[in-house]
Amino acid sequence: MSKKNVDTGNYQYAETLCTLSFANRVFLKEEMLFNYKKNRAWAENVQIIMQIGLTMAGCIIFCLFVGIYIDKWLGIKGIFTTIFTILGVIGGGNVVYRQILEVTEQDKENKKITDNGDS
Repeated sequence: MSKKNVDTGNYQYAETLCTLSFANRVFLKEEMLFNYKKNRAWAENVQIIMQIGLTMAGCIIFCLFVGIYIDKWLGIKGIFTTIFTILGVIGGGNVVYRQILEVTEQDKENKKITDNGDS
Protein backbone atom coordinates (compact mmCIF):
# COMPACT_ATOMS: atom_id res chain seq x y z
CA MET A 1 0.00 0.00 0.00
CA SER A 2 1.48 3.34 -1.00
CA LYS A 3 1.29 6.59 0.93
CA LYS A 4 -0.15 8.39 -2.06
CA ASN A 5 -3.10 10.59 -1.12
CA VAL A 6 -6.04 9.87 -3.40
CA ASP A 7 -7.56 13.36 -3.11
CA THR A 8 -4.48 15.41 -4.02
CA GLY A 9 -2.24 12.87 -5.71
CA ASN A 10 0.68 14.34 -3.78
CA TYR A 11 3.21 12.02 -2.09
CA GLN A 12 4.82 14.86 -0.16
CA TYR A 13 1.49 15.89 1.38
CA ALA A 14 0.86 12.33 2.64
CA GLU A 15 4.36 12.01 4.11
CA THR A 16 4.03 15.38 5.84
CA LEU A 17 0.64 14.39 7.21
CA CYS A 18 2.13 11.21 8.74
CA THR A 19 4.79 13.17 10.64
CA LEU A 20 2.44 15.82 12.09
CA SER A 21 0.63 15.64 15.40
CA PHE A 22 -3.13 15.09 15.44
CA ALA A 23 -3.95 18.75 16.15
CA ASN A 24 -1.72 19.93 13.31
CA ARG A 25 -3.26 17.36 10.95
CA VAL A 26 -6.77 18.61 11.71
CA PHE A 27 -5.68 22.23 11.19
CA LEU A 28 -3.90 21.39 7.93
CA LYS A 29 -6.93 19.53 6.58
CA GLU A 30 -9.29 22.36 7.56
CA GLU A 31 -6.98 24.87 5.91
CA MET A 32 -6.97 22.88 2.70
CA LEU A 33 -10.76 22.41 2.71
CA PHE A 34 -11.73 26.08 2.85
CA ASN A 35 -9.56 29.09 2.25
CA TYR A 36 -11.55 32.11 3.45
CA LYS A 37 -9.29 34.68 1.80
CA LYS A 38 -9.72 33.03 -1.57
CA ASN A 39 -13.47 32.52 -1.25
CA ARG A 40 -14.42 35.63 0.71
CA ALA A 41 -17.14 36.91 -1.66
CA TRP A 42 -18.72 33.47 -1.85
CA ALA A 43 -18.66 33.06 1.94
CA GLU A 44 -20.23 36.48 2.47
CA ASN A 45 -23.02 35.65 0.02
CA VAL A 46 -23.75 32.37 1.79
CA GLN A 47 -23.78 34.23 5.09
CA ILE A 48 -26.34 36.74 3.81
CA ILE A 49 -28.57 34.01 2.38
CA MET A 50 -28.48 32.06 5.64
CA GLN A 51 -29.20 35.20 7.65
CA ILE A 52 -32.22 36.03 5.49
CA GLY A 53 -33.60 32.50 5.68
CA LEU A 54 -33.18 32.22 9.43
CA THR A 55 -34.69 35.66 9.97
CA MET A 56 -37.78 34.78 7.95
CA ALA A 57 -38.18 31.39 9.65
CA GLY A 58 -37.67 32.92 13.10
CA CYS A 59 -40.34 35.57 12.56
CA ILE A 60 -42.86 33.04 11.30
CA ILE A 61 -42.20 30.48 14.05
CA PHE A 62 -42.28 33.11 16.80
CA CYS A 63 -45.60 34.50 15.62
CA LEU A 64 -46.99 30.98 15.16
CA PHE A 65 -46.28 30.11 18.78
CA VAL A 66 -47.73 33.42 19.99
CA GLY A 67 -50.91 32.64 18.04
CA ILE A 68 -51.11 29.11 19.44
CA TYR A 69 -50.65 30.45 22.98
CA ILE A 70 -53.39 33.08 22.57
CA ASP A 71 -55.74 30.47 21.05
CA LYS A 72 -55.20 28.15 24.00
CA TRP A 73 -55.58 30.98 26.49
CA LEU A 74 -58.88 32.16 24.97
CA GLY A 75 -60.12 28.66 24.08
CA ILE A 76 -60.45 29.50 20.38
CA LYS A 77 -59.40 27.07 17.67
CA GLY A 78 -57.00 28.48 15.10
CA ILE A 79 -58.14 32.07 14.59
CA PHE A 80 -55.20 33.78 16.28
CA THR A 81 -52.80 31.13 15.04
CA THR A 82 -53.77 32.00 11.48
CA ILE A 83 -53.69 35.75 12.09
CA PHE A 84 -50.31 35.70 13.80
CA THR A 85 -48.80 33.35 11.22
CA ILE A 86 -49.82 35.78 8.48
CA LEU A 87 -48.40 38.66 10.55
CA GLY A 88 -45.17 36.64 10.95
CA VAL A 89 -44.88 36.22 7.18
CA ILE A 90 -45.51 39.92 6.60
CA GLY A 91 -43.16 41.00 9.40
CA GLY A 92 -40.46 38.57 8.29
CA GLY A 93 -40.78 39.82 4.72
CA ASN A 94 -40.40 43.39 5.94
CA VAL A 95 -37.27 42.59 7.96
CA VAL A 96 -35.75 40.61 5.08
CA TYR A 97 -36.49 43.48 2.68
CA ARG A 98 -34.69 45.94 4.98
CA GLN A 99 -31.72 43.55 5.30
CA ILE A 100 -31.46 43.27 1.53
CA LEU A 101 -31.61 47.06 1.15
CA GLU A 102 -28.85 47.44 3.74
CA VAL A 103 -26.60 44.97 1.93
CA THR A 104 -27.17 46.56 -1.49
CA GLU A 105 -26.51 50.05 -0.08
CA GLN A 106 -23.22 48.82 1.40
CA ASP A 107 -22.28 47.35 -1.97
CA LYS A 108 -23.06 50.65 -3.71
CA GLU A 109 -20.96 52.60 -1.18
CA ASN A 110 -18.05 50.18 -1.59
CA LYS A 111 -18.31 50.46 -5.37
CA LYS A 112 -18.26 54.30 -5.19
CA ILE A 113 -15.20 54.21 -2.94
CA THR A 114 -13.29 51.89 -5.26
CA ASP A 115 -14.36 53.88 -8.36
CA ASN A 116 -13.21 57.17 -6.83
CA GLY A 117 -9.92 55.64 -5.73
CA ASP A 118 -9.07 54.42 -9.23
CA SER A 119 -9.44 57.78 -10.98
